[in-house]
Amino acid sequence: MIKSFFSLESVGTFSIGVTLASAIAIPATGIFSLYAPIISDFLKNNQLEALNKKYKETAKLLFFIGAILYSCIFLGIENLFQMLPTHENLMASVPIILILGFNVLINMGTGFNGEIITYSKFYRFNLIAIALLVILNVTLNLVFILVFNLGIEAVAYASLLSMLAFNLSKLWFIYRKFKLFPFDKSFLKLVLVFSSVLLICYFLPNLNNTIQDLVIKISICLVLNLFIVYKLKLVYSFNFWLDKIKK
Repeated sequence: MIKSFFSLESVGTFSIGVTLASAIAIPATGIFSLYAPIISDFLKNNQLEALNKKYKETAKLLFFIGAILYSCIFLGIENLFQMLPTHENLMASVPIILILGFNVLINMGTGFNGEIITYSKFYRFNLIAIALLVILNVTLNLVFILVFNLGIEAVAYASLLSMLAFNLSKLWFIYRKFKLFPFDKSFLKLVLVFSSVLLICYFLPNLNNTIQDLVIKISICLVLNLFIVYKLKLVYSFNFWLDKIKK
């Protein structure tokens, strides 16, 4: 679809964005694989209360990991590209990386909703949701490209909105059938912490030195996020392992 409407250079630009944004999702892939048998066992034995607790814990853990990685990319990607010899070509992919990266973050933050549906008797819903995702994605691409003339960013926006609708549909279905929900007050606090720290670090004054700006902003962002999350005990797994290491 990209090759039909844009140049080969745009294809390369979008490919860079997809590759870097996909890197954020690597930890989620491992965690989903680890929890697959646990989810299956909970559903088989109808232990929905235990599943709901694990659902919330995992959603916060995945959002925590994804938000850490996304914050670093958001704050440092431009400075990183400026240090490379091909920075003029790479800078065009920055909006794509940020949009698709946010897309991945949302997908991680909703937890293992796809796995819950897959290992339940309602597994066919995933097929319906994926079919609707494809139709919506193609439609939004055509609208954003042909009507709004958003350029190559249209494809990223279409992916973001279609995946948002896809995840919302799965959340709604799981809540309707199982009364399970991945969000709680701690999750909301987690979102507020990362959003606030990201804004503070983004508006820090520049030092007119690319390397210093890159290191200082990312370091402050990491330290503040990790310190606040630990003190507020927002992510159980993070506090558990950090306390274990300290002991």
